[in-house]
Amino acid sequence: MYNATRTENPRARGREKRIEALRWLNRWGYTTPAILSELTGIDRTAGPRLAGQLIKRDLVREVAAGGNWGYWKYGINASTGKREAQGPFLLLLTEVGKTTAISLDSTTGAPWERQVAGIQSIRHNLIAQRFTIELLKKRGFSDYLPEPTTRSASQTGIKEPDVLVTNADGVRVAVEIELTPKSPQTGALDRALQAVAYAIRRNVFDQCVYVFGSDHFRKQYERTWHAGKLAEWVKRGPKWEPSGESILISDDIRVRVGFIQSDFLLGDIS
Repeated sequence: MYNATRTENPRARGREKRIEALRWLNRWGYTTPAILSELTGIDRTAGPRLAGQLIKRDLVREVAAGGNWGYWKYGINASTGKREAQGPFLLLLTEVGKTTAISLDSTTGAPWERQVAGIQSIRHNLIAQRFTIELLKKRGFSDYLPEPTTRSASQTGIKEPDVLVTNADGVRVAVEIELTPKSPQTGALDRALQAVAYAIRRNVFDQCVYVFGSDHFRKQYERTWHAGKLAEWVKRGPKWEPSGESILISDDIRVRVGFIQSDFLLGDIS
């Protein structure tokens, strides 16, 4: 459960921040110092210090991420002796950190054996983390379960959202981060939206929100969904093909899905 209350005692506050960071790492699998600073409400420059405290206690380790996503820091190049930017890196739980985090949390969290997979999925995961913090701190949500945590319990054919957030009234909202919009031509969009409708009908979650960087694709999804029917696609060999039939989306299901644009998904062009 996300806890927005803060204690005044500096020593207790420091321990509170470390516990909050460990729970976050337990559920997401990896993160960055900047995200931990957003999560715990400390200055961005204090994020590396919090990470350093966890590393010093052998609860967290720093690993090279590959690609361009993670965090960078300055260090001495062993070959040239010059100070230069190195990275990107990610923060992961150590084995003792995972054991400790589980004891502090209400879930076993993300699989510890394989915490990082795929350069593109790293960007997606980190964006989902930042968006979740926005929901917890500014939108009244009180708890969160990311896809890395729910993955092991997922059922075939049941939609697993990028993160499931819960508000104080117990309403469960599935959040889908759409970095790369699904294609209408291949049936991927229709099938994804059908899975959402099916999950709401089966009470897997109560509502769903899709998040886009592009307002153009937001409108495309919105039009497709609010048409009230989705083309049915069937697998024939290696390909999906339209069956010629449609699947109707009832009004009570349709009003539970929203589509928004967020700058969290955009890159830095400054």
